[in-house]
Amino acid sequence: MREEPIWQHPITDEAVLPGPSNPLGTRWIGFLVQGDYHIGIHGTNQATLIGEAVSHGCVRMLNQDIQTLYSHVKLGTPVIVNP
Repeated sequence: MREEPIWQHPITDEAVLPGPSNPLGTRWIGFLVQGDYHIGIHGTNQATLIGEAVSHGCVRMLNQDIQTLYSHVKLGTPVIVNP
């Protein structure tokens, strides 16, 4: 779990620091790690694309919504994702 996360491109390793250009938005709640592969719930810098298949498997939320969720969960909280 991270406030103001740094996004790292999965292919180029380019890092995007926290701010308006960061595709992770303002919060990151990771729930699957397999080696270098990470899946989580996070905010976004492109709210109009929520609901579209544009990520690498993550669940994207509006920044204000992920901030609310982030304040209610703690490390170790079980996560179930249904289609």
